[in-house]
Amino acid sequence: MRSKVVLVLLLLIFSSNCFAQVHFAAKRQGHSFSVGGGMDYWSADWANTWKYGPAAWATADLWHGVGVIAEGHGLITGGNKIPQYKYYEGGGGLVYAIDRFRNYRPYVKAELGVGSLSFPRYSPTYSHDSRTTYFFGGGLERRAVGHIWIRGDWTYDIFPNFYSKESKRNHDLNPAGATVGASWHFR
Repeated sequence: MRSKVVLVLLLLIFSSNCFAQVHFAAKRQGHSFSVGGGMDYWSADWANTWKYGPAAWATADLWHGVGVIAEGHGLITGGNKIPQYKYYEGGGGLVYAIDRFRNYRPYVKAELGVGSLSFPRYSPTYSHDSRTTYFFGGGLERRAVGHIWIRGDWTYDIFPNFYSKESKRNHDLNPAGATVGASWHFR
């Protein structure tokens, strides 16, 4: 019996200290998936005209604020009547969102996509141009209620190698503008 007591005392003296874990080892922050839509107000950098149109997007968070985004924009109405044009673009890329603030979520994005510009005819065969586009931007989402977030976004686009009738040269167009809308965040 005496040896058992000594053994227990030795185990207590030389045992390692263990404490209960009171917090989760890994805490999932942010949102896993969101979809949304809104309204664009952009200049297509063609004829200095600002136009309105629909916008739609979807984002998925992957790891520590880094995620993927897919979005589309259409500039189809507004502006002066001469010259009239339409601009559409869609693409996808990476987004980085900061989830440190309770009801605010700032983000930046970089995307690759396809842009399509329809315009009055320069010649009988040239009234539409499509290109691979690059766009960059950022914005802020604010929780409205529950799963609904309000989103404000600014995007700067590069539409490369566009032929200009005025300068008779190819140059880059730089469509840019604001998007306002709402997102539904799934958990």
